Amino acid sequence: MKLFTTVERSLQQNCLITTSTRERPELKKVNIFGGHEYTVTKVANEWNGEWSDKSAKWKTVSDERIKKLNIVKEDGEFWMDIKHFVNYFDDISICYQSANDFAASQNQEESFWTTVCQHGEWIREFTAGGSDKETFYRNPQYLLTIEDPRSNELNDEDSSYPEKSFNTIVGLMQKHSRVLGRGNISVSAAIFPVPAGMDVTQHPMPKSFFDNSKAIKNNYSGMKRETIFNHSLSAGKYVLVPHTWKPQQEAEFFLRVFSEAAITMTCMKQIDEA
Repeated sequence: MKLFTTVERSLQQNCLITTSTRERPELKKVNIFGGHEYTVTKVANEWNGEWSDKSAKWKTVSDERIKKLNIVKEDGEFWMDIKHFVNYFDDISICYQSANDFAASQNQEESFWTTVCQHGEWIREFTAGGSDKETFYRNPQYLLTIEDPRSNELNDEDSSYPEKSFNTIVGLMQKHSRVLGRGNISVSAAIFPVPAGMDVTQHPMPKSFFDNSKAIKNNYSGMKRETIFNHSLSAGKYVLVPHTWKPQQEAEFFLRVFSEAAITMTCMKQIDEA
């Protein structure tokens, strides 16, 4: 299940995870409170359904396994089946700590994240292509390269080695909108995989590339100052295109990418014609 995998990976990265639910009559029967924020690891009000402290389900688990899971009754922590979690809770929020801040707080030389960033802007009649198919290629383009840390251990001819994907977060922030006295506009950042073997230059991809490529993900999140997307990407090259919804909208932006893998991001210099 994708949700389980996402939560499991996030916990391994020491993320802060919370969940909440709206007020519903059936919640009182299981001691869950609507409008209350729960952390995934420790809460104050305990669930009393399956896998709660007094549940008979625990009799099917060995003492050795319980000890390994560090199960302690009456400590405010409770366990529940993921099917019940999905049924009783409406949303989940995952906070990924800053790579440098987290490493410093844990006295670690290395963190889970590699971070790259770029500043850019959408300029009318030049780089403000919007989401329109005919002008999309004129938006700023960035070459994102994700390296597989295991690549040195692999034989190029070993096709049986399982492909690994890496948690990659893209953040696109609009700059100076408040200072300039203008509202935020609807923006997004599309990611296009570059086919293996395709030559990539320092210049932007032409219109034909986007006509024949499908974005991995390209969602809009309204008129927010910063738009954040979470992707699971395999090692390889990608073209990252921050863009506005409507063509010819001008704004400056700050683009950040965080990844579990080693990554680089370079601006593909704009030219008048592609």
